[in-house]
Amino acid sequence: MHDIGYAPSLARSGFHPLDGARWLQAQGADERMVCLVAHHTGALFEAERRGLADQLSVFAREESATSDALWYADLTSGPTGCATTFEARVEEILTRYAPGSVVHESISAARLTLAGAVRRTRERLTAYPR
Repeated sequence: MHDIGYAPSLARSGFHPLDGARWLQAQGADERMVCLVAHHTGALFEAERRGLADQLSVFAREESATSDALWYADLTSGPTGCATTFEARVEEILTRYAPGSVVHESISAARLTLAGAVRRTRERLTAYPR
């Protein structure tokens, strides 16, 4: 759901978190889900570089175990849905997008923030006995 904004028919701004959130909002989706989609996986870093931070700011940014878990899921699965490590996923993104590109620069700038969400989620997951 979080990457629905990649659908060509939904693209308006060319920034998939924003396009996805706007579409979900227009469909009457739950506001919390809309906002989680808008801000997933460090979207603000890229929105700032694209000049879209003001447009993204209309959606509330949640910092919670839920948002961390969404980022964790996004950052520990590859483009085809296969499990991967955070480190491998970031390297895959940085390889797919050229240095100097908006995505490459945004992921590079967001790396510590992204790693924090992954770390917190791992800690939460390991806090519960199996």
